[in-house]
Amino acid sequence: MNFTVKKRILIVIGIVFALALLIFYRFFTQTTIGLTISFFLLIAYFILTLILRRCPHCNSYLWKLVPFATHCPYCGEELK
Repeated sequence: MNFTVKKRILIVIGIVFALALLIFYRFFTQTTIGLTISFFLLIAYFILTLILRRCPHCNSYLWKLVPFATHCPYCGEELK
């Protein structure tokens, strides 16, 4: 899987998780169920980000990479 597909997957998952967080928080504010589900969704998103946001060439983590970067700042290879 190339880096562009990984970025798109993270964007879609981020939007879905953000909407789920809002829905769960809105409708389950009286109980702790909504907050618990929202917390686990947030943790799952961070884990997916740690797994998917790596350079395909040098496998370094691209934490501060801007969304429109074309090259890895560590190895200089093109991110396709």
